[in-house]
Amino acid sequence: MYGNYTPSTTFYAKKRFEAEAERNLREQWSQDLNAVGWAHKLKGPMLFLMMPALYIGIQMLFGFRFPLPIYYLFALIMGGILFVKTLRDPEIAICVFIVYLPLSGMIKISIAPVINGTNLMIGLMILALMLQAARAGKPILNSYPLTTLMGFYGVYSSFSIVTAVVSFGPHLFIDNMLDFKGWLDHFVIFFIFVNIIKDSGQARRIIIYIIISASIVALYGVDELLEKSGRSTIDKSRLLGPQQQPNEFGAFLAHSTAPLVGILGMYWSNFRSWAIIPYFIILMKLIIASFSRGAMLGFASGIIYATFTRGIRFLFLGILSGMVVIYQFPELLPQSVAARFAHTQSQDPGTTQQLDQSSHRRLVLWQAAAQITLENPLLGTGFNTFRVIKGYYTSEDVHENDPHNMYLFICSQMGLPALILLLVILFRAYLMSRKVFREHPSKFARAIGLGGVALIVGVTVINMFGTRMFDIGTVSVLWIYMAVIIRLHDEMKSFHEDKELSKHPILP
Repeated sequence: MYGNYTPSTTFYAKKRFEAEAERNLREQWSQDLNAVGWAHKLKGPMLFLMMPALYIGIQMLFGFRFPLPIYYLFALIMGGILFVKTLRDPEIAICVFIVYLPLSGMIKISIAPVINGTNLMIGLMILALMLQAARAGKPILNSYPLTTLMGFYGVYSSFSIVTAVVSFGPHLFIDNMLDFKGWLDHFVIFFIFVNIIKDSGQARRIIIYIIISASIVALYGVDELLEKSGRSTIDKSRLLGPQQQPNEFGAFLAHSTAPLVGILGMYWSNFRSWAIIPYFIILMKLIIASFSRGAMLGFASGIIYATFTRGIRFLFLGILSGMVVIYQFPELLPQSVAARFAHTQSQDPGTTQQLDQSSHRRLVLWQAAAQITLENPLLGTGFNTFRVIKGYYTSEDVHENDPHNMYLFICSQMGLPALILLLVILFRAYLMSRKVFREHPSKFARAIGLGGVALIVGVTVINMFGTRMFDIGTVSVLWIYMAVIIRLHDEMKSFHEDKELSKHPILP
C-alpha cells in the first residue's frame, strides 16, 4: 500500500492520464492543421486551370476550332504565365503537372525530338525544386523513408540498358532511347515530389489535384463511352481514354480512385461524402468498358482491402453495397463480363472466343518470361529485349512484345534483384499508408493513408495482368501518392515526439 493507492490503481490511473493526454494532443494537432488553412491555396491553381478549360469549352460549345496561330499564341501566353508563377511559388506548376501527365498521350506538345510537353514540365519542376531549396537553404535532395530503396531500384533497373547494349549492340540503345528515358522519368518524378512538398498543407492539396486530374480523364472517358456505345465487338467498343490504350486507361482510372476510397471510408458518417458514390458508379462503368480485366480486378481489390483495413463492418457494408448496385443497375456490366461473373455462356460467341484467346496468349508469354528469368536471374537479358528474344522461348507465334505481367517483365529483363527491390518498396509503402491511416492525428491525412492502402493493393493486382508501371501517364499517380504518404508519415514523427513529452503524469 502507498497511501490510498495500490500499485494496480496507480498503474490504471497512469494509463487513464496518458490516454487523456494523447486524446487532447490529437485534438490540438487536428485543430492546428485545420487552422493552417491549407485549402485556401487551391484558389490560384484553380483559376489558372479555368483558362484552358474556358478555351476548350468555347470551341466545344460553338462547334468550331480556333486557327492554329491562335492556339500557339494561347499556349505561349499560358506557358509564360506558368513560368513566371513558378519562379515565385511551385504550387501552380505542381497542379498543372499532375493534371497534364495522364493527358500527355493525347495532348502531345512536340517541339523537337526530345523536347515535348512532359519533358518541359519535368524541367520546370526541377527548376522549381532548385529555387525552393535555395530559398530555404536546404539540399535539393533530402533523405526520407523509401528514398534509399528507390535510389537502389532506379540504379539497378537502369543498368539493364548496359546489359542490353553488351548483349545486342549499341543500336538497341538508340532504338530504345525514348523508352529508356521514359523509364527514368518514374524515378525523377518520385524524387521531385518527395522533396518539393514543403509542408503538410501542400501534401493534402496534391491529393486534391490528383482528384481533379482523374475527373478530367473520366469526363473524356464518358464522352468516348457515349460515342462508342452499342458497337458490335470488343475491339470497336473498348475505351482508349487519353492514354490511347484501353488497358492503360483502365489502370489509371483504378489508380485514381484511391483518394476517394479513403475519403469515403473516413467520412462515411457524413452524408455529404455520399455525393462521391455516383462518381464511383461512373468510374466502374468506364473501367468495365475498357475491358481490362486487370483494371477490373485491381479496382475491386483496392476497394475491398481498404474497407477491410477500415473495419470488418465496413467490408461487409462495401460488399453488400456493390451487390446492390450491380443488382439494381445490371447495365453497368457488359454482357460478356456479366456472363463470366455468372458462370453462364455469353450470347456472343465471338466475344468469349476473343477473351479466351487473349488469356491463352498471355500464358504463353508468361512461360517464356519465366524461362528467360531462370536462364538470366541476376541481370536479365537487358532493357526492352523481351520483344527481341521472345520467339526463342514461346511455344507458338505471339505478336505481343511484352509478357503482360510487370513482375515477369522486370525480372526477365532487369534481373530478380530489381524485382525484389520493387516488391519491398511496394510493401513498405503499404505499411506506411496503413500506419498513416491508423496513427495520424489528422482525419483527412488518415483518409489519404486509407487511400494509399487501396492504391498499393490495386497497383499490385493490376500489374499481374499487364505492364502498367511503364507508361508514366498511367503510373504517375502511384509515385506522387507515395511521395505524399512519405511526407505525412514523416509528419507523424513530430506528433509522436509531442506524445512522449506529454507522458508525465503527476500522481499523489
